Amino acid sequence: MKNLILTTAMCLSIFSMNAQSNLTLYHMQSLPQVTYANPAHVSDSRFFIGFPGLSSVNPNISSNGLALKNLNDALSPIEGSDSFNLEVDKLYKIFNKDLYVNANISLDILHFGFRVGQTYWTFNVSDKVKTRVDVPTDLFELIFEGNGGNNLGQTFEFDPGIDLIHSREYALGIQHSLMDNRLRIGGRAKYLYGLNLINTKRGDMSFTTAEDDFTYLVTSDLEVNLASSVFSLDSNDHPDSKNWIYGANNHGLGLDLGISYDVSTRFTVSASLLDLGFINWKENVNNYQSSNPNAEFEFRGLDLKEYFQDSNTIEEGLAELTDSLAEIFGLDSSSRSFRTGLMSEFYIGGDYKLSKNHGLGVLFYGSFYNRKLYPAMTLSFNSRIKKILGLSVSYSIMKDNLYNLGLGLSINGGSFQYYMVSDNLIGNATASIKNIGVRTGINFTFGRRKWEQKLDEKPIEF
Repeated sequence: MKNLILTTAMCLSIFSMNAQSNLTLYHMQSLPQVTYANPAHVSDSRFFIGFPGLSSVNPNISSNGLALKNLNDALSPIEGSDSFNLEVDKLYKIFNKDLYVNANISLDILHFGFRVGQTYWTFNVSDKVKTRVDVPTDLFELIFEGNGGNNLGQTFEFDPGIDLIHSREYALGIQHSLMDNRLRIGGRAKYLYGLNLINTKRGDMSFTTAEDDFTYLVTSDLEVNLASSVFSLDSNDHPDSKNWIYGANNHGLGLDLGISYDVSTRFTVSASLLDLGFINWKENVNNYQSSNPNAEFEFRGLDLKEYFQDSNTIEEGLAELTDSLAEIFGLDSSSRSFRTGLMSEFYIGGDYKLSKNHGLGVLFYGSFYNRKLYPAMTLSFNSRIKKILGLSVSYSIMKDNLYNLGLGLSINGGSFQYYMVSDNLIGNATASIKNIGVRTGINFTFGRRKWEQKLDEKPIEF
């Protein structure tokens, strides 16, 4: 368990990155990356290739409570110094409800696609990180108010979740048109190489504060899995740089599915289901599981000085503290292989054409985590202005976040294409962690003019 804390910290550091979903991207047909939101959608070019390493850089973070403004309000400056006081009462107002944080980032190493008749083929190699954290409000009440006052004799129920999947995907996509191009079906088959993982399979805990001596009666039923193809979990070995490419026995398969149907020349409906699949984690894995689930034991607290004053380094102190907590909570450790899913998502969309180059879009998005649905809904205006400019303006409503004004922009100069898409310009401008991020990159597209002229031959019925 020596490096368990370090590995966890490495993974959770991803939260410091900015990021975003594909709500605005979904209806932007001028971009090859539209297939990432629905594999039945394809670019309006006959052939494209992304700039290696820069075709799609997509960091994203969303939360229902971590707004920097609110955190800043909890800090009051100390007069005559550069220091601040943390006002716990104001901080508690931020965390007075269940907190969730979603943090994702993807980076395309290689991406290209081409059309052959009625079929469009794509291929990509991408590094992806998906992170979900769910912290119940009872935990914050216990932290901020402690085991006294109104909390005496109370039982606090916890079901926290911390999950992270870092993988590399090698994906082959296909989209085929049927019924005179009215029906389009698409899919993407993916080989997955698992790089790093934190997986909370179960996280049930309860704390009951004793009224006589302020101790806790604790029950727990925990099961947590960790794995890494790169970082050692049980020793001080340096990261194995060769395993960033290949080498560890952590492999999986994935599948994206999509469909799009023109109900009329004006109205199109579509849907997609993404990240179906699994990864088998067999190498460099650690499992921690409650040895006696739901057994009740007494917890009197820990003296942190005991772990850090006598330790040579912070790392040693954290390792000793982690081992003590594992012993207190009765966790058994093992190194057995296991399988995880991919944090699946779905989209359901509709598009109404106002004219050949302008339309209105509606989109419903959902993902499930820790037995909860995290939905979002988006309205958008989508436009192509000549052959040069693609534009999308969106408004999204997300869980506990009603104000998300998005913008998508693609600029085409010959075969060169630069694009930027964000679901929340306000969040990016104000640094509100409730939803910030951007997808940006460079593509080279070919055959757009001839293909658009062919599309223009199909009249829209008014």
